[in-house]
Amino acid sequence: MNRFITAGAGLALIATPLVATTATASDTTAERKVAYSVTAKINKTMAIADEDVVKIRGKVSPKAVGDKVVLQQRMDGKKKWAVSGKAKIKANGTFLLKDEPSTAGTRFYRVLKPAAGSIKKGVSQELELVVYGWEKLG
Repeated sequence: MNRFITAGAGLALIATPLVATTATASDTTAERKVAYSVTAKINKTMAIADEDVVKIRGKVSPKAVGDKVVLQQRMDGKKKWAVSGKAKIKANGTFLLKDEPSTAGTRFYRVLKPAAGSIKKGVSQELELVVYGWEKLG
């Protein structure tokens, strides 16, 4: 009978550190943040300055109803992104952003969903737009 009690106590001591280790591993997994997934599509690849309006439609996952997404753009050859507009995310997770380019040149757009709560920010792929402008010939 003493052997049974000793063996049982030995198992209890071994099992306790395993439970603590498992809890620590799941705590680390719980701390990892998930990022927003942002997809975006542009309705044109070419536009005329001061004449055309560009529409960028997309979707955010996980859904963040009522939160805002930010349209950013940068000119070709530049590194800095500038804010071009903002829009609210609809109940189905979609959004619509518009921009009316005013200068000729190639530019790139992207959509940013800022971090919220335990979810990290998400950024769409870059969308290229070539903008042409009118010039006087004479």
